[in-house]
Amino acid sequence: KYFQNKTMMKHMLQSFIEPLATGIFLGIGFIHLLPDANAAFIKAGIQFPLAFFLAMIGFFILLALEHFCNYLNANSDTLSSQIALLTVLMLSFHSFLEGSALGITLD
Repeated sequence: KYFQNKTMMKHMLQSFIEPLATGIFLGIGFIHLLPDANAAFIKAGIQFPLAFFLAMIGFFILLALEHFCNYLNANSDTLSSQIALLTVLMLSFHSFLEGSALGITLD
């Protein structure tokens, strides 16, 4: 019996599958979608690498939110309401961007 505890088995399985899924999503985004978005900006007449710039800004915003959540976790005893509010704000922002992208498509 290699795994004697089911909780340990679930934790080990999650520790292998989560990085795999993260790598797949990052690979799709950076290898396939980002160059296509940059080509679309160039075709629209924008010579500045706007797609890469927006991806970098998005990365830094998410990094700042992660550091802010870690700060809240270390310095607060009423964490659940603050995390819930931050999650709602992040999902609202994502939905706004997704809806905007859907609204400006020409096809």
